[in-house]
Amino acid sequence: HAFEPGADFRECFARNVEAENVELHACALGASAGRVGMHIVPTDTGGTYVSGAGDVEMLTLDSFELPAVSYLKIDCEGGELAVLQGAVETIRRCRPVCMVEQKPHRMVPNFGLTGTPAVDLLVALGARHVREMCGDHILVFD
Repeated sequence: HAFEPGADFRECFARNVEAENVELHACALGASAGRVGMHIVPTDTGGTYVSGAGDVEMLTLDSFELPAVSYLKIDCEGGELAVLQGAVETIRRCRPVCMVEQKPHRMVPNFGLTGTPAVDLLVALGARHVREMCGDHILVFD
């Protein structure tokens, strides 16, 4: 399962990923359901993030009631904590390997967050932090 709120990015994904076992969902993930806007930086489309009200659907990962999740990768330019807050039940039930980005140059200006709040939440849920590589953190459950 992959989640991409931006139509242009979904189109690119679909052209580049032809696996029949991959389902692409046209929504953003967050702490609660609602509608959000997308802030797209024209010179850095990889820096796109949810921002304020808008016409993009946002759901929680928990709302998908996925039967099994073995790997969870979250890279949403500072919004990782909100995604995890909407995935707590899935994480508790499935105990996936998690890779979350926590880069201050995105978290502070985009969401006003400091430190590693997504990592801290996963640790509070029982995960063990095993590695950090350039702001990407890998956590596992024993």
